[in-house]
Amino acid sequence: MRTALIGYGEVGRILAEDLRAQGVAVSAFDIKLPDEAGAPLREHAAQHGVVLAASLAEAVRGAALVISAVTASQTGAVFSAKVASSKLGVASATKLCRSVMTKGLEAMLIESLTTARHYGVEDAVIASLDETYPGVDWQKQATCAFQRVIEHGRRRGEEMQQAARTVRDAGLTPLSAAGTAQRDTWMAEQGDSGVFGTRGAPGFARSVDWRVEADRILHSLATDRKQTPP
Repeated sequence: MRTALIGYGEVGRILAEDLRAQGVAVSAFDIKLPDEAGAPLREHAAQHGVVLAASLAEAVRGAALVISAVTASQTGAVFSAKVASSKLGVASATKLCRSVMTKGLEAMLIESLTTARHYGVEDAVIASLDETYPGVDWQKQATCAFQRVIEHGRRRGEEMQQAARTVRDAGLTPLSAAGTAQRDTWMAEQGDSGVFGTRGAPGFARSVDWRVEADRILHSLATDRKQTPP
């Protein structure tokens, strides 16, 4: 049985410790997780083996029990559910079509900025993105993309395989969705190999600067090239 905690503040962390001590699998989501203020939360989760989710929906998916540990003012906002449609499949189609865009953007940021880091042009690329899309904080988006895919790449890869099938069923070749699935799975494999930290450690993406994670990827790739005979 897996329990999902919505809110990973003081109460959420106490519950997580007690549940993990009893051998219960725990996932958690908190709006502070991607930010610098979320560092203590991420450290606690890594220490106790709690799987951090990138969204509320991701945290509760497949959970047998969901516990709301948010403040009173946020209780209504957390569980303000609404019916997507009375027709079977509408909610899933909406989510998967959205994922083609949102998770595709994460994969593109990782590919673009890791490559830019290799050539030493990442500042110019970020500046160009800021100019083209002035309403987006691209530094923050990049950090969130690296953290989310590093920590949840395998699950995201599986979801994007489903998204690719959804696109294919509509008659299109899922070039973006399939590519995102491959990138997410590859990032998960990098984590399994210890590129981003201790092999097998939960929540091993710790840096608040995406450049650190990009450098780890580039260092790993350079090492592999040196070890592979021509």
